[in-house]
Amino acid sequence: MEAVKREAVEELKCELNNPMLFLEQDFKLSNAEGHIFVFIEPFCGDKSALELREGQGWGWFTMDEIVNLKMIGHDMEIARKIVTSIRKTTYITPPLRSSKP
Repeated sequence: MEAVKREAVEELKCELNNPMLFLEQDFKLSNAEGHIFVFIEPFCGDKSALELREGQGWGWFTMDEIVNLKMIGHDMEIARKIVTSIRKTTYITPPLRSSKP
């Protein structure tokens, strides 16, 4: 768990609180193979505080937009599984708002 927290800080300057292991699976490309662990966590913070440090690109997308992004096959498969799971559950919830003025 410490590794995923460390990577989020190194990659995006994002402090994770309670990442959840969503899935793990093997993958095989024409020139490499490996095993991937995918963690998810709701984000309700200030997006402008995030900073791309090591990645190749990033953005904020709706669930409908995610499935149309150009990415390698096993990443698209994972994105579709996440979208399907989010649509079936209430895992992602809006931040609580205070009723006080």
